[in-house]
Amino acid sequence: MDQDVSFATVDACGQNLLSLVSRGNAIVAELLRLEDYLPDVFRKEKKEEGKKFAPVIFDFSYFQTSDAVEAKIEADDNLKKLDTQFKESYCNVISRFYMAYESIFKYAIDLNGYLSDLSEGVYFQHSLDNVFADADGKQLMCEALYLLGVQLLTAEHIDGATRERLLVAHHRAAVQSAAAACHLDDVCKLLRSTGLGESGRRPANYPEHYFSVALAPQAAMLYVCLFFKPAVLAMETAMMREIVDKFFPDNWVISVYMGSTVNLLEAWEPYKAARTVLHASLDTAAVKQLTGKHATRMEWSFQVK
Repeated sequence: MDQDVSFATVDACGQNLLSLVSRGNAIVAELLRLEDYLPDVFRKEKKEEGKKFAPVIFDFSYFQTSDAVEAKIEADDNLKKLDTQFKESYCNVISRFYMAYESIFKYAIDLNGYLSDLSEGVYFQHSLDNVFADADGKQLMCEALYLLGVQLLTAEHIDGATRERLLVAHHRAAVQSAAAACHLDDVCKLLRSTGLGESGRRPANYPEHYFSVALAPQAAMLYVCLFFKPAVLAMETAMMREIVDKFFPDNWVISVYMGSTVNLLEAWEPYKAARTVLHASLDTAAVKQLTGKHATRMEWSFQVK
C-alpha cells in the first residue's frame, strides 16, 4: 500500500473500519451522557422517588411471570393508572437507554461481521495480516475492539439491577405499543446484571465472562447457517473441529432466538463430522472441570444473594 495513502480512506475495507470506530466512540459518548439522565425512580439513592412507582417497575424476574403481572395490573384500576403515569412520564428516556444498549449489541455484531468478511476475502485486496501490517489498519483494528470493551464497562456505570429494570420497562412499553425491538432478547442477555457492585467483592470471571457474552450471538448464527451447508456438518471433520473449538467449547445447549434453545448433541446427531467432533470434546475430564466451574459460580451467586 502506498505510504502516502491512508488505509482508512483508500477503499471500502478501511472506510468501513473507520466508520465502525467512529460509531464506537459515539456509543461511548451517549452512554456517558445518559448517566446524567437516569430518572430518579431508578436511582438507589433516591428511595423516596422510587417508592411511588415501585409496584410497576420490575427486574428480569418479570419475564418468568409476565402474564400474571400484567393481569394483576389490568385488574387493579389504581395500578393501571400508576402504570400509565409511569410510561407517560418516562417512556422517552427509557427508550433512549434501550437504544444505547442495543447499539452496543449491534456494534458487537458488526465488528464480528467485519472480521468475518476480512477473513473470508470479501475485501479481496486485504486480509487480517496485511491490515495489521499497516500502521493505520493496526491502530483502527485495536481501537475497534478496545471500544467494544469500553462500551461494556461504561454501561456498568449504571448498576446491573437498574439496567434490568430499564430493559423490562422498555419491553413493557414496546410490547403494548406494538413496537417491540427485535434485538431485545439479545440485549437483555448482554446487559443483564453481572453482579458487580452487589457485594463487597468482584464477581468471579469478571469482566472476561461479561465480554464473551458480546460475542456469543455469533455462535447461534453459525449454528443456523451451517444447515445451509450440510456437507460441512456431515463430512468436513477438520472444519467442524475448528468450529467447535472456537464457538462451542463449553456451550452445548445454545439459545438460538428469543428464548428458543437447542441441544447440539441432539441437533447434530445425524451429521457424522459434527457428531464426532462434538463427542470428542465431551470427554469426562473436561465435563467434570466445567461442572466444577459452574458449581463454584452458583455457590458464589447464592452467597451474594
